[in-house]
Amino acid sequence: MNYLASVVAKLQRVAAHKYFRMFIFALFALQTLFLVGAMHIGTPPDESNHIAFIKYYADHSLSPFLAHQTPTWTLGDKTREVDYVYHYVGSLISRVLPGESFDVYTLRVISVVMAIMTFLVLIRILKHLKVGDGAINVGLLMLTNLPMILMLSAAVNNDVAVWLITVTGIWLTLRIWQRPQLLDVLWLLSLSAVGGLIKRTLFPIMLIIALLAVVLVVRKWQVFRKSLSTIDWKLIVAGCFLVVSVGLFIERVGGNIVRYHAITPKCEQVQGKQACSIFWQSSRRRWIDAGAPAASNIWLPQGAAIDHPPISLPVFVAEWAGVTAFNVIDIQTQGWQHTVMPPVWLVSIIFILLVCVISYGIFYDLKHYKRDPLSAKRLFVLAVGLVTVFAQLAVNYSSYKATPIFGLGLNGRYVLPALILFVGLGCFYGAKLFGRKVGTLLAVIVVLMIILGTGLLMMVRNPQLFTG
Repeated sequence: MNYLASVVAKLQRVAAHKYFRMFIFALFALQTLFLVGAMHIGTPPDESNHIAFIKYYADHSLSPFLAHQTPTWTLGDKTREVDYVYHYVGSLISRVLPGESFDVYTLRVISVVMAIMTFLVLIRILKHLKVGDGAINVGLLMLTNLPMILMLSAAVNNDVAVWLITVTGIWLTLRIWQRPQLLDVLWLLSLSAVGGLIKRTLFPIMLIIALLAVVLVVRKWQVFRKSLSTIDWKLIVAGCFLVVSVGLFIERVGGNIVRYHAITPKCEQVQGKQACSIFWQSSRRRWIDAGAPAASNIWLPQGAAIDHPPISLPVFVAEWAGVTAFNVIDIQTQGWQHTVMPPVWLVSIIFILLVCVISYGIFYDLKHYKRDPLSAKRLFVLAVGLVTVFAQLAVNYSSYKATPIFGLGLNGRYVLPALILFVGLGCFYGAKLFGRKVGTLLAVIVVLMIILGTGLLMMVRNPQLFTG
């Protein structure tokens, strides 16, 4: 037992060391930069769609507002697209860079930088919540070796921007919670306005964050008033960004609601049925309306079919949770040829452990809510994660009710903002639940399972990563 205690103590010292954190970031950077250069363009989830939209902007419009655009298989209608800001900014980069694909690799590198920034802000959140360096580093090591995290961090996509905005919004809210300042409020409101224009899945997350910030300002109004007395260049920049963000939000979201009575109008509402017939979503709808014949199935795994009758909500939730977990530990992307996959038992163990430590964490902080002021803040972070998960579940179930084909539109990557938060706090709660010795040994086992059973080692054994 003394020997085991000595080994555990050494592992804890290594895990908490600053050089270990530097190693984690270096390992992540090396893996993602390798994927930036080696990964076939178009293999990551929706990368081809993102590139097509960016290049359309670069070739047709210097303005963020498209006056006219002919639908294509990839694009459909983009003139009233809600989540367009990432693509517009990417098009400005694409305009100035030479070559056929140099801009794609540049945008991939920008994704790597945004992912690293996400983890740096996450560290600040966890330190604010008094999570120890060892727990932070172990959580980072787990996160940065998950296949879907690695692939998206090295791809052209707006998902990584969602991660960064989510953790930045939480960090600003925690700062406002501690001492409300006008600068933090302006930036948070700006992120709330522009977040959904980067990816509409951010709407519920930023709404929760912004509402809490408003409540905090009202409760600490006297402290907040003191920050109004001084105006400097930072406030002017933040104010200008807020005006632009709100203006873009009103133009796109408000304009869509007024004209089309929907935040995200269908292609047919904007362009007409005939023009949109070439769009992939329209083609998929025709396939579904024809009874989803297996002979012409290019949309779902073989064997998927319309459920008669539809499965019940409890069954859907259970199956949805399993598919979502597997899509994160494995890779979920159109046409991915799962030649090599992580074992089901590995995914199950990691998923069950995460559910256990987060469930325990909720009960732990509810129990200490009155005695520990940090418990309320940790519960807030968990609440943001849970809202992310349940919002995606609600969207998927609503889609299933309309078209009862299980697997249609299920994307594990949409819950990654929640997973980043859960894993970040999970090691803290794990130490409370299992104790430091057992918790340390479990953490080592999980890290080894992720690195050796999934991660880059699993990805590079799938030839499609390089060939498409």
